[in-house]
Amino acid sequence: MQKDIVLINAGVKVKENTLLNGEKLKRLTDSAGFDEALEIINEYGYSNTAGEYERVLREAKTEAAAFLRDVCLPGYGLECFLITNDYQNAKVFVKSKYAKNREGEVVASPSALESRGFLHLAALRGGIKNVNYTAFSPELSGALIQIDDEFAKGKGSPGLISVVLDKAMYGEIFRMLKASRNAKEVAEYFRTKADFANIETFLRCKRFGLDAGFYRQCLVEGGKVKTRALSECYESNSLSLLLTGTPYEKFARTPYSGDLTLFETGRDNFLLNIFRINRADLFSPAPVAGYYLARLTEIKMLDIIMTAKKNVLEKGELDKRIREMYFE
Repeated sequence: MQKDIVLINAGVKVKENTLLNGEKLKRLTDSAGFDEALEIINEYGYSNTAGEYERVLREAKTEAAAFLRDVCLPGYGLECFLITNDYQNAKVFVKSKYAKNREGEVVASPSALESRGFLHLAALRGGIKNVNYTAFSPELSGALIQIDDEFAKGKGSPGLISVVLDKAMYGEIFRMLKASRNAKEVAEYFRTKADFANIETFLRCKRFGLDAGFYRQCLVEGGKVKTRALSECYESNSLSLLLTGTPYEKFARTPYSGDLTLFETGRDNFLLNIFRINRADLFSPAPVAGYYLARLTEIKMLDIIMTAKKNVLEKGELDKRIREMYFE
């Protein structure tokens, strides 16, 4: 018997109580060093007696993805979050396939991979290695064929792999959202995410002095800011003017436009807030999506903080990377 979205959201409300709040995260960031941070993260349930916090964090991401697969109801767009994992893992496998001196072998470190989305990792890896894409979506299989063709012509590169797969990912996501009748908040999230992808690419391309033609090739469709307008303002360097009056206005200005670390932090806070403000709506997918992203944010923050403590990163640099928690 299929679960009802209200019942699923009721269960999510219980799970929300297990999320770390801003106060607990601050305690970790304020810790004196790595050893103290390890004690705290162990107290929070993210380490084991051997201090293997990296392994525990990876397992937590796997559990979050498994939870989402279990509650994906048709028509709510929640599967789109899992699709992003499939495409990230496809990037890793394809780049491995075409890496120098690999002779077509497809290998990947577990730390480089996302948790399984819809596609089993073995099936995704095997399909890419054996050039058998029949089990994949039309968008993914089409992208892989395009990449193979470009490499056969000697025009392939790691950057091309990322661009082609990103475009295919958003194409598949928006196709699925179009068929989802109850996915208002999820659609808003991915349209906003597409906008941020294009804005971030704008800033990165400008930083490296790349031309407008290159930028146009990288743009993804589906956002609220038209790609044609972004392309035109790239040539005139008028991003700030284009985004004036939009929710993204501040991201085209300092400090965000000049510091991509701050940009990424602000972007993640903005995206999570889409579900935070709707988390009380038990008839929508917002509570499920919000909890899932909140758990991933929590895991990401613990990883960043522990890495910072291990490498004695300056506190000011760490603070720039700290995201807002679902519950402050």
